[in-house]
Amino acid sequence: MAYFNHAFKKTFIATGTSVDSYDVTLLDNSTVTVSTDGGYVITDGMPTYGLNLLSQGVKAGTIPLAGLGETAQYNNGYIGYFDPSTNLSIEAPGSCCNIYLAGSAI
Repeated sequence: MAYFNHAFKKTFIATGTSVDSYDVTLLDNSTVTVSTDGGYVITDGMPTYGLNLLSQGVKAGTIPLAGLGETAQYNNGYIGYFDPSTNLSIEAPGSCCNIYLAGSAI
């Protein structure tokens, strides 16, 4: 049996629509207000599992479209950069520390 070290690759698909602000209710019943630019989370402080909670709101059509003030069914692929020491989102990667990229289930 041959070994192919290039046979499997992970792909992150950021197809989500921009969201101005959406309150994601976390498992401890606290909320974090999330904003996205396309499928990229641009809000600090959301835990990684919040990506799936955000996607659930998108599927239900309960998130207002950015700048339009209306709800609709639209794509739900969201990704974000996270701090490995806290597992909370960071707005943009910098040169300060290690980060990892996580994505919602499609």
